[in-house]
Amino acid sequence: MKQNKLKVLINILIIGLLPFAFLTCSPMIEDIAGLIKDDSTGSQAANGFLVEYYADGLNSSATDYSNPIKTAVRVQNSTPQDYTAETLPGFTYSSREVGQNTSGTTVLKLIYTRNLITLTFDISESPNNALWNIEGADHSVYTVTKKFGTPTSNVTPDDSNMTFSNSYFFYGWGLSRTGELAASQLPASFPESNVTFYARWVTSSANYTVKYFYEDVSTSPSTYIENTTQSYTDSGRPGTQITYEANAVALYNEPVVSGDTVIKADGSSVLEIRYEKASVTLSFASNGGTWTDDSSTESRQLTGKIGASLSAADTAKLAISKDEYTFVGWNNGTSTGSNPRQYPESNVSYTAQWSQNAALYTVQFWYENANLGSGNHYLETHSVTPGNFTLTDHYDDTAEIGQSISIDEPSVTGFTAIDREPLLITTNPESNIINVYYHRNAITLTYKSDSDSAVNGGTEYGKFSDESTSKLVSGYFGDTVATSYSGSDVSKLTASKTWVFASWSSTPATTFPSANENYIAQWTQTEALYTVRYYFENIVSGVSNWVEDQDRRTSTKAAVGSTTAIAVADQEEVEGYCTPEVTNVIVVPEATSVVNVRYPQMASPTPSVVNPGVNDIVLTVTVNGNNVTAVCTHPNATLTTYKWYVNGNRSNVTASTLNLTNLSAGTYSIYVVASNQFATYTQRRAVTVE
Repeated sequence: MKQNKLKVLINILIIGLLPFAFLTCSPMIEDIAGLIKDDSTGSQAANGFLVEYYADGLNSSATDYSNPIKTAVRVQNSTPQDYTAETLPGFTYSSREVGQNTSGTTVLKLIYTRNLITLTFDISESPNNALWNIEGADHSVYTVTKKFGTPTSNVTPDDSNMTFSNSYFFYGWGLSRTGELAASQLPASFPESNVTFYARWVTSSANYTVKYFYEDVSTSPSTYIENTTQSYTDSGRPGTQITYEANAVALYNEPVVSGDTVIKADGSSVLEIRYEKASVTLSFASNGGTWTDDSSTESRQLTGKIGASLSAADTAKLAISKDEYTFVGWNNGTSTGSNPRQYPESNVSYTAQWSQNAALYTVQFWYENANLGSGNHYLETHSVTPGNFTLTDHYDDTAEIGQSISIDEPSVTGFTAIDREPLLITTNPESNIINVYYHRNAITLTYKSDSDSAVNGGTEYGKFSDESTSKLVSGYFGDTVATSYSGSDVSKLTASKTWVFASWSSTPATTFPSANENYIAQWTQTEALYTVRYYFENIVSGVSNWVEDQDRRTSTKAAVGSTTAIAVADQEEVEGYCTPEVTNVIVVPEATSVVNVRYPQMASPTPSVVNPGVNDIVLTVTVNGNNVTAVCTHPNATLTTYKWYVNGNRSNVTASTLNLTNLSAGTYSIYVVASNQFATYTQRRAVTVE
């Protein structure tokens, strides 16, 4: 019947009439893996599947599905049939099952078998001739085989299953025969592979040492010193607890135990017991005094270890004072003494003791008022007028009665202390007052019209309106400056240059400062002189010379950095000379700028020949409508420069040919000056354009 049902299911899967839905734990699932592979490559590969891991139980050969041996995982992009089973330590892969859980998810169950693990217990080289008495025969090696993961607690043999001499004790199982003794290395359950364990033995007795240390607070930092009379060495069975006494000791805290608490087989065990000194608290009442470090009056405490010295920081906290009193010492209830030096064996309370053998005195600082007016300052009267001074600060101190007190007056900017007599301290605080008066220093402000180098170096320097070069303003520190000077009070001007006042070298004070100050006028030059010179050309025997007409020379001021504007049109016409050439220049601060005005001489109609026997230049002029062409040549010489003038006006043409175009009807005078390194020639022609 079962075989018939299986055939029906196979037929349905083959013809594709029923989606794959198969829930089974039967080992026969591997027989139909080929039948469901095609469908799983589609939907299963896309949606993934769960992989679960199971194995047989510790005490059963059947698969234990209630206890997975590994957390389930989800696999994507694969199929249960293609999935490779992992290798799990302690297990061997056996088979697989494919089905669906109650949620419809495909599940691949991987089935493993637990490996059989053998533990070997070797006592063959025991120092006390140990033998196993298990299973009715004497032997030195015993084995136990169980499934991986089986607890070792109930199957592991111990020294109760051995026969041996009592000169050694069984210590436990180790992974080697030798080496430092350690706790038993036997696992709690059977491991993933076979293991051999070796019996470890210890002698019946081993030494151990117990040491006692006590804190010594006489050093800083404190140290612990061993009490060798109390320390001792004893012996006992290795692996057992060390016995010791740690009794309470007066003046010490409860002891602290450290080191080895179990006896080592090699006799190296050391247990240390340390006693730390107990701490005590000292209380100090100020009794009306004030602590120096924080100006408080409350009681304060110091804590330290018994017998330890008070540190410098502790002692500094005991600095205390009281107005009109002298500190006598600390009273502990029975006697009065200075600061304690060591912490005693118990808590102690101290109270400050005071003696009124000193009196309070006050130092008052008076500062002279400002703006007292002429004749009222101390430096003018040399007497202290109380109304002219204001109390601004004071401090109190104490001194021994009958002592003569002198103080060092602190330096104050802008003031000078006035000498005074020492003060004799009395029992009356009202008479113990030291008045320190400060008068205002005399200050001079100097206004200078120019720098010293300018004044001493020549005539170009600023001046006040009364022709002086400096002004003094005197007063007292802090007073209002009644007289001051501005740019309207100074000027700087010479025949060739002009300046304007820019500023003082620093801003003049409105109240007298603490020290003398100088203010120097700063100037900016605005104008400088420039000269216009007139030159006239003088041609003698063909040689051109320029001669200045000094009577025409003029000088004018203009803004520094500007360009002169001498226009040609503004120049007068001079008979026998052409329109002048003007060379404008930039006006420089040094007043050395020169504008040259040059009048070229008009040429005579008669040719001028410098060298006798040499033909003069030839000026050829042709007219073509309203265009004129003039050509200058020399039959026997090479000319290098040419100057052309039309109706007395200089042309910018410097070549041998002059072209005039689009001329209006009329008569034109064409004049040329040609030259070389030997001679200068001139020619003039008149031409009419109709």
